[in-house]
Order: sequence, then structure tokens, then C-alpha cells
Amino acid sequence: MTPGGGGDVNTTTPFIIGALTFFCGCGIFAAIPLFLAYQAHQAKGQGDMATAAAKAKTATMVGGGMLGLGILIIIAYVVLGIVGGSM
Repeated sequence: MTPGGGGDVNTTTPFIIGALTFFCGCGIFAAIPLFLAYQAHQAKGQGDMATAAAKAKTATMVGGGMLGLGILIIIAYVVLGIVGGSM
């Protein structure tokens, strides 16, 4: 454990969520959680665990929200395709 650190900060999960957000259809908006995850990774490398934890938390929340929204849009698209195709 680093001196004065609050433990290890997981910066892998925000990267994964950002990638899933990109492939879920959010496209360029996936750059926001990916950029925040990269900043968290850099802060962790410099030993600033407080900033790393804050950036990782923000990246996870933003990416999760975008991922959820992307999934809802895909579901709505499929449902509307089925309803529209049955007419």
C-alpha cells in the first residue's frame, strides 16, 4: 500500500464500461467516460489516489448511465421494428 493512500483504485472497470458504451451505440459520447478513466489511471500512476478514486467513480457513473441509455434505445428500436413490421 502506498504511504497515505486509501488502498488500490480500480481503473479497469471504467475502461471496460467506456468500451461497452462505445459498442452499444453511443459512439463519440463514449469518449467522455474513456477520458475520465484515462485521467484516473494517470492519477493512480502518480500516486494521487483521491483524484484517481473520484475520476474512476465519475467515469463509472457516466459510462453506466450512457450504457443504460444505449441499451434502452436498442430495445426501443427492436420493439418498434417488430410493431412496425407487423402492420
